[in-house]
Amino acid sequence: MLIQLLNGLFWGSLIALIALGLCMIYGQLGIINLAHGECYMLGAVIAFYVISITGSFWLSLIIAPALVTILGLLIERFVLRKIERDISATLIATYAVSLCLQYIVLYFFGGAPQRIADPIGIIFNLGGTGYPAYRIFIIIMACILFAGFTYFLNYTRYGLWVKGAGQDPYLAKVSGVPIKSIYLITFGLSSGFAALAGVLAAPITAVEFRMGTDIIVLAFMAVIIGGFGSLQGTFIASVIIGIIECELTSIMEAAYAKVLLLLLTCLFIFFRPEGLFVVPKSARRL
Repeated sequence: MLIQLLNGLFWGSLIALIALGLCMIYGQLGIINLAHGECYMLGAVIAFYVISITGSFWLSLIIAPALVTILGLLIERFVLRKIERDISATLIATYAVSLCLQYIVLYFFGGAPQRIADPIGIIFNLGGTGYPAYRIFIIIMACILFAGFTYFLNYTRYGLWVKGAGQDPYLAKVSGVPIKSIYLITFGLSSGFAALAGVLAAPITAVEFRMGTDIIVLAFMAVIIGGFGSLQGTFIASVIIGIIECELTSIMEAAYAKVLLLLLTCLFIFFRPEGLFVVPKSARRL
């Protein structure tokens, strides 16, 4: 049970890193990015190439998120800039970007899953069972990044601008907030967050071109269950989803576990559509 709990915390921490980026653009700015999972995948793939060339996992932890952040800036500027207010157009455009990124990676990287070695390589003995220290490192990293992300969004000028642009973009614009720059930088940072999660996940999961497809569904679930625009709710919901999925997987096949998790999520949304944490009306996007 302890091992399953730690696995759930580890998996929930990865979901949280992706979901926090989604919470920033979906919960705060109202942009639905279906290519967010591919940013996660690109982080892992770029990390694989960086490690192959330099032999340093820690260097890939810097390079991969930086490159994907730049890609996010380009996507926002040249794909989404003129259609950000149109939800249908945004969905179609980001889905097209998702497919393009998948097949570009398939062409150059190939379809065979690849593995990255554990960068720490230390195994703890928990009740006679070995447990990688790297997974505990991911849990600690997620908590630190969540704390920093919360401070950034709530106590910095840029974070307040992001929240203002989400609540009322027109009023924010006439108040002097650089709306276009806010959307651009926020989308880029969100993409970089997803790539960071991909790099951290690479030594644990198989690196391949479809690895972002499943986890993006869990990330959207975390944002919705946590409460629209609630960072705290998103983080807690991610951990809960990770623990439940790991516990279900330990007693049934993975496919059945995912179906049951989706059913539980649907029931939760039916009975509590506002999510775990209700964001005040004054802070919701108009």
